Amino acid sequence: MKTIIKIIIIGLILVNHRQAVAQSVECQNYWKKLDSIRMIQTPYFKEQILRPALLNDEVPAVNKDFLNALNDYLDLGWKEELMKPTLEKPIFPVFFLKESQSGIVNVPKTICDRTPDGRYSSCNDFSYERSMVRKHKEVDSTLDYSFYQEAEFTKSKLVYNAIDPQSKVYIFEANGKERLQIEEFGFYEGECLTYYHYGLEKPNNKRRLIGSSFDLELEFGRYPGIDKLIADQYKDCWDCRTEFEPEIAFAKIKGVDNMYFTYTDSFDDENQYFYPTRSLVVILNTGEVATLWSESIDLFGCSCL
Repeated sequence: MKTIIKIIIIGLILVNHRQAVAQSVECQNYWKKLDSIRMIQTPYFKEQILRPALLNDEVPAVNKDFLNALNDYLDLGWKEELMKPTLEKPIFPVFFLKESQSGIVNVPKTICDRTPDGRYSSCNDFSYERSMVRKHKEVDSTLDYSFYQEAEFTKSKLVYNAIDPQSKVYIFEANGKERLQIEEFGFYEGECLTYYHYGLEKPNNKRRLIGSSFDLELEFGRYPGIDKLIADQYKDCWDCRTEFEPEIAFAKIKGVDNMYFTYTDSFDDENQYFYPTRSLVVILNTGEVATLWSESIDLFGCSCL
């Protein structure tokens, strides 16, 4: 009997080992595939998306301006990209993270140095908003209020550098857009979550997705074929993810083919996704999905693991 149990245990160990090896190989191939897509996605955008759009009279002028701005953004060096002010980017994410907190969000862009033995020695946040917060000591502490028990969200009427307190931006939902005023700036620093927040008027709207200074002409709709391409391409090879959270295509730029805005969000406080995300993707001529731009919020707390 003991021999049979021992054989069963050894068999289970071998099965688990084979599964782990298979998953490891599959994930290695997955990362190689993503790397190959990243290598070609910007050239593909320039040649297959931007160039034809600029020559197409049916593409609205504002959409051409946006595509040119996106092209310039994609050409930035990594540090220039990290330090670029959120509101000067061609597109930025909008999230609803707390009651009465619908706003434009920027997460810290942190680069960490390593010691020779591979440990992190120091980390620096290169975000534009961080540098501006450090320059100003007049953040109004009387406006503080509890966000989580272990930390506070701080907001201020301060507007840094070229950011106009009365400035308005175009905010897009899954089926329309509106022009809204930025009413305040704030930042939240917790143990497992940090972000900068530009509060918008009408702050209780949970379904806002993206913002831009461009009055984009979009074609809103459902694109289940694109959703399926994204889902089929996903592999569970991330260190911190638990399961696939659907990414939904909700709009395309008028006059431009194979380019879609997407979101991942439940809009449900009781069943909130761990990684709410906003993205801009293109479909390559191979049928693969390339992500030109994406911003997400880590509500799972991967940084604490």
